[in-house]
Amino acid sequence: MKRDDLRRPLKKLLNVVEQHRLVFLYVAEAVRENPLVNSDRTGVTQTILKRDIPGWNQVEEDRDNESFLKDNQSVIEQFAQKAISEFGSGSGCKPTVQRSDGKVVEVEGSSLPYWEIDQHDCKLLENSSDIIINTCAAVSSSDTNDILRSLIEEIIYISYDNGQQGWFYWLYIQWEYLTELDKTIALIKNVLNVVAPADPISEIINDLIAQTKNSNPHIVAVDNIAVGFIKRDSGWHWIVNGVDRGRISKRDDSIICKISKILYDQIEFGWTPHKTFYQNTGWTKDEYFGVHNQPGRMQKQLTILRKMLGVEISFNKELGVRFPENVVKSN
Repeated sequence: MKRDDLRRPLKKLLNVVEQHRLVFLYVAEAVRENPLVNSDRTGVTQTILKRDIPGWNQVEEDRDNESFLKDNQSVIEQFAQKAISEFGSGSGCKPTVQRSDGKVVEVEGSSLPYWEIDQHDCKLLENSSDIIINTCAAVSSSDTNDILRSLIEEIIYISYDNGQQGWFYWLYIQWEYLTELDKTIALIKNVLNVVAPADPISEIINDLIAQTKNSNPHIVAVDNIAVGFIKRDSGWHWIVNGVDRGRISKRDDSIICKISKILYDQIEFGWTPHKTFYQNTGWTKDEYFGVHNQPGRMQKQLTILRKMLGVEISFNKELGVRFPENVVKSN
């Protein structure tokens, strides 16, 4: 594929990711736990209310139009800007309060922000993710020299939060997901702007990916890591060194909640046998471990937990699963 021939598929990829970002912002609610919120509209859950965004009523009125997201992009961007300005960028920030001595501290019992979607919106996001994956497949089939392979892998990964295989209304969505979408859009635009014809295009793309990707900034680098797994009114939360990493699940019986409970209960006891996990989740061995060199369901769940907690979780095919030895229970 010649350099000039790359522009058309790249523009297709850019368009579907930008559209996916609009779909996500349209359906997602920006939320964090804040016991000091005093509002009949939100309770202890602090939410950026879309109906307070000027022009949002028009967005809803235009919903039956195929181009309603693009037509109302400026209004949707206002919601994104308000969410980031109030809850912070990156992993976000907890609400704060000024004490009587003048010191500003985080509100006790509060959480970092996260995104929520309802059951109906899962279908909208699934359709949008399918469009990304199908577009990537079409571009990949014509990319006979694998020039865009690394870029396509990055795009497929962000078609779902944390590289999951679907959208689930009972799982919180990491606050960083919007940032990851923005980084990927910027990456595609950077690749489109490559103008050094003397250099191998695939090497340039790989360099751009390396520059754009950011290693997990939340890895805890201390001797002992104290973790807690607690249930709050909003659901189950992981706590790492006193920091609420957000809600992992609303439901006690969700798969990721079951896995989390086992992992937490087995802290300081070494390896937990794989059988414990696949019996509790109802998976078959093939579903658990994966087949044909493909990662199984357990590895995908562990990827979510590693990224959320910023703590390594080991998976050994013979021994089982465990936290590192320096992880201890905080409660």
